[in-house]
Amino acid sequence: MSIIVETLVTLRPPAVMPVFIEVMAEKAMPLLKRHGLDPFAAWSQAGGPAQQVMHLSRFDSLASYERARASLEKESSRSTWIVEALQGVDVTEVISVGEPSPYSPDERIDRALAESGASPRKCFQRIARMRLGMEEEAKTHLAVIIREVEKNSGAIQLITGVQSILGRRDELKDTFILPKGQDALAEARAAEAAIEGDTVDRWHACLKEEETLFLNPLPYSPIQ
Repeated sequence: MSIIVETLVTLRPPAVMPVFIEVMAEKAMPLLKRHGLDPFAAWSQAGGPAQQVMHLSRFDSLASYERARASLEKESSRSTWIVEALQGVDVTEVISVGEPSPYSPDERIDRALAESGASPRKCFQRIARMRLGMEEEAKTHLAVIIREVEKNSGAIQLITGVQSILGRRDELKDTFILPKGQDALAEARAAEAAIEGDTVDRWHACLKEEETLFLNPLPYSPIQ
């Protein structure tokens, strides 16, 4: 089974974002690609006292990710150019590793990549934290909700759904494209409310809390 690695980079001060994008596009991406660590998606998420960048990468297994990471660190230890290029920038990196949820096959990512064009598409990530022991039931209900909302509204398109395998096992992270733009989220909510039966109620019974992050594709992101 493949794994998804999320790298969340926090930059301070926020004004350094253009410098970071330039370094990533011109220098860091070729390095990451050489070691098999290049992301399939890169977004910015503004808010608070810092600017945040999210990278998502896909690997065949946890072992393949660890090998790629070790290979990168070996080369990076012999070079100081990244440190020099980002001089004066406070960079904090948080990495989380997860496995795709049952409703999120690799074909979802492949479709998002194939449909990427010149015009960036607005995206969002929904982070849902489940009540203890209800993770599997939650994924069953969520699979139905995503399928029905996609079919009946066309307002969302799932890229990937991930459950952490290291750290918070109660957390589901689903990342979507908004094909019609952010304003169409109201259509998605209406389509969810219209689902017959008790699926939505049972999903909310599993849910402890959730948050939504709106994402803008960065220029070097393969998914636009």
